[in-house]
Amino acid sequence: MPEIIPSIIAFSKEDFLSKLRLVEPYVRKVHLDVMDGNFVAAKTVDFEILKGLKTRVKIEAHLMIEEPWAYVKEYALYCDTVLFHWEACKDEKELMGTIIRIREKKKKVGIVLNPDTQVPMIKKIIPLVDQVLIMTVMPGSYGAPLVREALEKIKQVRKISHRLNIETDGAMKVGTARIAAMKGADMIVAGSAIMLSDNPKKAIKALRDDVKLSSRG
Repeated sequence: MPEIIPSIIAFSKEDFLSKLRLVEPYVRKVHLDVMDGNFVAAKTVDFEILKGLKTRVKIEAHLMIEEPWAYVKEYALYCDTVLFHWEACKDEKELMGTIIRIREKKKKVGIVLNPDTQVPMIKKIIPLVDQVLIMTVMPGSYGAPLVREALEKIKQVRKISHRLNIETDGAMKVGTARIAAMKGADMIVAGSAIMLSDNPKKAIKALRDDVKLSSRG
């Protein structure tokens, strides 16, 4: 069954901690959205909020930032997985350098694809990463509409590699999470469906129940 991972957008350390505590008892991992105000319009907190953090959950950082190679080492100090956008790298040298910097810290590497980026663009580097994150909305905020055709990339990536984790992020809620699971997603990131709900515990359970139904066709 796919893992449900809450997504946190935070604008201060206090904001991050309060949101983390809402979901911490119910999940194994959280997804931290990091935005620089350039790659996407919004701007959030950076790795400084992770210093001294004590938590039982693992954290994966989703870097929606320009020049990710310059910052991944800092995130790798505190996070289990560092994900960065293929679109944020200006050339193959920068792309490879970003991967190498994360590997130097012995952390997992994830590559992210925007809805309009096609799978063949990353075919050559798939053997070098642990995780592919397929964006099913344009990145940058909670609540954007689902780009349904992006879900087809799950099967395309799986044909290339059976070993890596495939993750989806964007408009994942009851109904769409089940579709992503049916397509073969291993990990499903949910933002507004959990973090903007009145009861995050119930929202997480509802998503887990939803993806269970995917095995019934």
